[in-house]
Amino acid sequence: MNKSMPFRSTGEHLLQIVKETQYLFQVQNLSNVMISDYLHKSLCTYTGSSWAEIFFVEESKLILYKTFQTTKIVPINEDSVPGYAALNKESITVNNASASSFYNSFKIKFNPYVIPSKEIIQTSAIACIPIIKDEQCRLVLLLFNKQDENNSLCYFTDSDLCLAEALGLWAIGHYDIYTYCSDLKKKLKNVNEQVEESTNLMNIGVRAIHRRNSLEKCINVIKTEFKITKNSIKQISQVMLCEGVIFHLYTEEVLKPIIALGMDTSDYRSLITKTAEYSLLSYKQILNISELSTEPLWDQEKQIKMKSLLVCPIFSLENEPLGCIEYFRKNTSFSPFDEAFASKLSQIISSLPKENFIPSLGDKNINDRTLGLLFRELNSFAVSSQELYDYPRIFAEIRRAISNLLVVDSCTVYFANQISNIFWTQQSENCDELTQPICKDTLFGYVYLKKSRIVLPGEVPVSDISSYDKIGIIQPILSSLTLHPIIGLISVFRSHKEFSQEEQEILEKISYKVASLFECLWINRGEDIHTTYDSTIYSLDNSPVTRFRVANTKRSHTSIHFIPEEVSELLKFSVSPQIVKSNSIYSLSSISSTKLAEIKNLLHEMKTKPELALNILSKRLRALVPSQASKLFIMDPHEQHLIDIANSNLAKPSGLINICIQTKKTICIRTGTYQNQHFDKLIDSLGGDSKVESFLAVPIIVQDRSLGVIAFANASINFGPEEIAIAEFISIIPKDYLSNTNDNIRELRDAIQVGRRHKMLQQWCKQVFFVANSTQNKIALVKDTMQKLYEEKKFEKLIKAGLEILCAVINAEQSAVVYEEGGYFIEYLYKKGKIIKKSHLEDQGLLMKSLESGKSISLELMYGKENIIVIPFVEEKMPRLLIKAYNKRDDTLSYYCSFNKEDEQILNEFSAAMSSSFAAHNCEESPEALRQFIKQYATNLNIHSLICTIRTAAQKLLDCDRATVFIIEGNEMVVKAQGLEKEIPVDFRIPIGKGIIGTVAQTGQTENIHDVYEDPRFDPAMDKKTGYRTSTMLCMPVLDTNAKVIAALQMINKKKGFFDESDEETLVIFSEIISSALQNCSLFMHNITERTRILNILNSIGNYILVFNSEGMLDYSNKSIKPLFGITKKIAVKSHYSSWLRDNKKLVLDIAFVMQNPTKRIQKKQQKIVSARSKKTRTLPNISQPFQPSPQTEMYFHYTIASVHTFNKSETLGVVLILEDVSALAELDSKLKKMQLEVESMKSSIYGETSLQKCIQKLGAISKTLDNGDSKLHIEDVIKTLKQGNLNKADILSQIPSVQGYSNKVISEYIGLETLPHHETVRIERGPRRDSRKLVEVMEKSILSDLRDIDLDPFIITNHFPYVKTMFQDFDLIDQMEIDINYLLNFTNQVKDHYSVWDNPFHNFYHGFNVLHSIYMLLSTTKAGTFFSVHEIFALFIAAFCHDLEHPGRNNNFEINRGSHLSLIYNDKSVLENHHAAVTFKLLQNEKSNLLVKFSNDANRSFRKLVIVSILATDMARHVEGITTMTSRLKDIEENPLKNSDLEGLAGLLIHGADLSHPCKRYDEYQKWSKKVCDEFTLQYQEELLLGLTPTEIMKDLDKPEVYYASEFGFLKFVIKPLWDCINLWLNPHINQYIENLNENIEKYQKLKEMHPKSK
Repeated sequence: MNKSMPFRSTGEHLLQIVKETQYLFQVQNLSNVMISDYLHKSLCTYTGSSWAEIFFVEESKLILYKTFQTTKIVPINEDSVPGYAALNKESITVNNASASSFYNSFKIKFNPYVIPSKEIIQTSAIACIPIIKDEQCRLVLLLFNKQDENNSLCYFTDSDLCLAEALGLWAIGHYDIYTYCSDLKKKLKNVNEQVEESTNLMNIGVRAIHRRNSLEKCINVIKTEFKITKNSIKQISQVMLCEGVIFHLYTEEVLKPIIALGMDTSDYRSLITKTAEYSLLSYKQILNISELSTEPLWDQEKQIKMKSLLVCPIFSLENEPLGCIEYFRKNTSFSPFDEAFASKLSQIISSLPKENFIPSLGDKNINDRTLGLLFRELNSFAVSSQELYDYPRIFAEIRRAISNLLVVDSCTVYFANQISNIFWTQQSENCDELTQPICKDTLFGYVYLKKSRIVLPGEVPVSDISSYDKIGIIQPILSSLTLHPIIGLISVFRSHKEFSQEEQEILEKISYKVASLFECLWINRGEDIHTTYDSTIYSLDNSPVTRFRVANTKRSHTSIHFIPEEVSELLKFSVSPQIVKSNSIYSLSSISSTKLAEIKNLLHEMKTKPELALNILSKRLRALVPSQASKLFIMDPHEQHLIDIANSNLAKPSGLINICIQTKKTICIRTGTYQNQHFDKLIDSLGGDSKVESFLAVPIIVQDRSLGVIAFANASINFGPEEIAIAEFISIIPKDYLSNTNDNIRELRDAIQVGRRHKMLQQWCKQVFFVANSTQNKIALVKDTMQKLYEEKKFEKLIKAGLEILCAVINAEQSAVVYEEGGYFIEYLYKKGKIIKKSHLEDQGLLMKSLESGKSISLELMYGKENIIVIPFVEEKMPRLLIKAYNKRDDTLSYYCSFNKEDEQILNEFSAAMSSSFAAHNCEESPEALRQFIKQYATNLNIHSLICTIRTAAQKLLDCDRATVFIIEGNEMVVKAQGLEKEIPVDFRIPIGKGIIGTVAQTGQTENIHDVYEDPRFDPAMDKKTGYRTSTMLCMPVLDTNAKVIAALQMINKKKGFFDESDEETLVIFSEIISSALQNCSLFMHNITERTRILNILNSIGNYILVFNSEGMLDYSNKSIKPLFGITKKIAVKSHYSSWLRDNKKLVLDIAFVMQNPTKRIQKKQQKIVSARSKKTRTLPNISQPFQPSPQTEMYFHYTIASVHTFNKSETLGVVLILEDVSALAELDSKLKKMQLEVESMKSSIYGETSLQKCIQKLGAISKTLDNGDSKLHIEDVIKTLKQGNLNKADILSQIPSVQGYSNKVISEYIGLETLPHHETVRIERGPRRDSRKLVEVMEKSILSDLRDIDLDPFIITNHFPYVKTMFQDFDLIDQMEIDINYLLNFTNQVKDHYSVWDNPFHNFYHGFNVLHSIYMLLSTTKAGTFFSVHEIFALFIAAFCHDLEHPGRNNNFEINRGSHLSLIYNDKSVLENHHAAVTFKLLQNEKSNLLVKFSNDANRSFRKLVIVSILATDMARHVEGITTMTSRLKDIEENPLKNSDLEGLAGLLIHGADLSHPCKRYDEYQKWSKKVCDEFTLQYQEELLLGLTPTEIMKDLDKPEVYYASEFGFLKFVIKPLWDCINLWLNPHINQYIENLNENIEKYQKLKEMHPKSK
């Protein structure tokens, strides 16, 4: 370096170079001259050169810029030093140039100069350095005469060459970036100019169309109103695009101005022009003056400052002068096209009489309000939502474009309606448009009035700012075509990071494009002009929230009720021949008389029973056409399914049946049908033998459309002409019957719809459990992977873990990493839990293409895969590799789908991590990048895919537009996963009790709302934020087995109509299914987390913990045992402990002792532990390994040996060995206690959900009373089993993943988990084990003992089903009625659900159970049981259990007075009792709870009649009449014994008595029931007052003691006692206890009444 340069450190020099370079490349127009100057200065400064030349390589030549050299262009050859260096790409140094033959051999030489004299100096030393980039020479640096710090000549060193090359590369690299950026800027500028020009061209077209439309509408207005006013001229000026207009009227041979716009009208005379007179009276044509300043007719003194003028004369139809219009423009001239517009307007005006021209100058100014409104409508932006535009798609495309450019949480686009003063949008085809009123105190109204963008956060003086997110932009969409410039809005919001200025500008540019789109839609609108509008609903007296709610409530829904097309409509035009005429049949030659007679009988039977006509025909088919199997199928034309008339099963048209329907032709195959290529055994076999030989199918044709088919399989002999003729003939019968039996078809259609929904429900429930299973696998994978992530040393296993996590994250079935090695591709493929390494790849060409291009490739249906994605990783100095993934599924795992951008991002991250890990592995370093990737994505795996599946399933099942799943967390509901629309953010929370869904979560009751805006609980804030309008809503809780709300489903906007009862029923079933899935998944997550936590605790404990199984094999150790015993775990798990502990005889004996005596425990202190002797080997010692203790190293430990049973009561086999270093002696006791507590607290992976404490206590009491030793042992065994939680648990699934490296009974046994194979599904059965009949008998006896107690309290029973089942078993009803026990369970649960419809204090499930128990007692303990048959007892049980189903907690009078729906249905007669009976039989029709499935028709009818009679007998209106009748009958019982005719009366009496049996219990029990009745009466009285109904006086003031006691006394004495006195006539003395309790209760209430007298 030269002497003048101050001394600096290397860092300071580098900083100086960077600063100079940065300044250089910030200039606008960088040139080669500037770079040359910079390098010249820098090279001289930093290398000490006295002179430097910089040669640029351009077109295979070296060029000098700004130089003193005479030669400025040099070829790249050996004629010069720079050319030689560039040619050979090597640096050259010559230290003594004058004496160098090499240097002097060059023809062309360059000389150093001295500044400023520009004199040539002698060359002493040179250095020539070519700058090579991308294997191309870009610069050549030629340095002359290096000087040292003393300015003495010296030699160039290698350091100088390196420094010069660095400067050159630095400069050329920056120059390339500068050039690239400059090119991009030019291209961007070009693109922007193209876009701007195309926008301008489109705007020209839009404005041209708008002007034409405005002209037409203006003409229509003039024709309609038939007059010209100032408002008319204003509209005309808009059409003519002018700034000023003067309308002159020719009257009394004088041209007078009467209307003027855009100029001063105070001076009347200034509006009189010579140009108007000339055009009208002399020229008589349109006069176009482009420059008024040069026009001789124009008076320059006038105050009208305009550039151009267009004068248009107007002549009447008689060609008389009528007037003249002058149009003025300030900046432009009028064209011939403008003249055509003016001429068109003049023609219309010429048809008007003079008196219809309304002056507006001076005193004659008239304000025409109608035309003012017309003008406003013509020039105000308003596009109707009824236009045939696909608004949801338009808005969706705009949102998509914005989302691609900006990161936003929500984006909404609004139309402005400037006439109605609203903004509106429509986010979906299945929702109504959402309306935002334009008011100055709202955010949108503020933007509209301010006419500029609003950015949040910011100070905005509006009152509804809290309805929106804190960060957002409201961008107005502006247009110059309308009166008000704002024609729409774009609102975007997000929860983090304020919007930058650049983002605001991007949104503004997008708004310009949207404005053009909106203008196109507006000018091509087709609606009529409206002159009135209603803005009263937007009164400023209301709050913004109220105005928003009102604006969206008053509008009608786009949803309509879907009325399915009846099949009969297709049939009413049938032209089939009449086949029945006076019970005679037209003869057919091919059909024998015998068959004709059979057909005649068939028709007669069908005619007498038209409601069963098709079923009759279906059953008689085989008799008419002899065959093994036959079917009558009817097709639903809308759903395209076939229904089998015989059994109502659904079938999808396929096979030969489908061909018959499609071709509308008869199919007859006489042999080998099953070999036909179109044969489908599932449908064509007709439910018979799949090996079908002969086959006949005839279509049912209606209006040239196939409505169904009649088919036969395997003819008895063969399908001959007669059989075919019969089949074709009877195919006419169904359509004629169908055309006259609309109800039958409706039932068929309903059956098809129900069947379709049930099938969908079955499929989606199956899918939910499949996804739940997959989710649990992923969770187990994560825990297992994280457990061994940092312990795993093998690179290949880490690759497997990474690929496993990758597949789990992106829902792919397979993934692979491919890298290059020795010119070949090596692939690690993860497939079905295994890693496969291979080198011969079938897709090698695809991989090479992706690697060379550096771009990802996505394919479908290639190489035997559903979909493929290949992601290359190509970076300098990094291993090149590719990541592949196959067979991606959607979140619901229902179907294969394409890889998305998020997947590509994850795969790119994985490829970078894998490349870094390969590089680290090659350097024998730890692959931390791969570990970090696994950790990052493994910790983020959750149950979102399960939530997505539930949401999608519910949405599909109910055919609605939106669905949201809320999960209960504490006092809040949380949205765990977004929908496809991504409107509700993840982790969105709502407090329980807030809004409609919050109310559902709080009350556990379903809400079905037809218009949410009419419900005050609905919060429209989310609608305002997202622009999506909510109309209909169905919200339903998801309950666990304890009836606790764990989640809630919110269904929004039914696509066709409203959510109905069938939707609710479907969602109820679905919610019960997903409840199990959610509970199971949550439980599994808890268990696997707890299991991992415990394993981590065990692994972190300093002690050695070893677990041996019953066979003496090592199952688990919390750390490596090799340092302690000199043997690896891999060997220990395969060997008996005595073999590798043989040098520790005492320890072996102690373990053996505890093995033989599980109840014993051994603790010893300071025991010497000897490591096993190593076997002699012939291998050399590995000196690279760290020093290991010698085999005979002595160590001292305290140890404890105990049975596994000591720590976990559910385990009985195995031994735990705990070894503690003697140094930890002081902490021995505390650690042992802590360890024991931790292990004892470990739970099984499957939790019971029902407490069995009561059952255990009862069994314990029973055990103490037994003398039989075997029975006692059985019961003690049962108690142990129950304490383990293996009985009486819900049907839930659990998956317990194994931990790699452990045997089948590993630490999972030790910590309390049941030993299971990897991912094996376990189902725990309800109830007792099948092989424990003695237990069943004992338990039944215990329940029977409870049931025989008249004072049994139903409120303390936690599970009522065993009691219900025992009551049925006690009368042998289950066996004799052939009842499936699962059906009885389902029926009981449904009864409980339907009692819970209303939250009643008294009329609830406990009351229903109590009445069932009472009827059971009356039948089992009195002679009443001998009077009724078993079928009748069964009917009484059902009637008692169900007699108050869905009771509303109000009496019949209340329902009648209110005019309720039920009172209208049942005509005010036994309203509630009729409803209870109807609900009962509705439950019994349920497929899974039909207890009558084995009943014959007669038995069914008898059962139904008795149940209905019994339930109707509970109507208190029949109380007196019933008692009077039965008292009279029972007093005569001795002379006239009971008969079958008394059956219904006695049944009604018993049920009525059981219904009112609670007063016959002990006083303390009766008092409970009495209080509940009073609470219910009080609620009814309060509601009567609220509704303005006549209040029921006996229900008043029951909270007052004097009223309550008097009321109860009267009720017992005058209502209950006569009833039981009547029953006592029959059942005395068996009901003495009932009568005694009743009399005692009457006495007590009489005393209480006397103690609390009523005040007078």
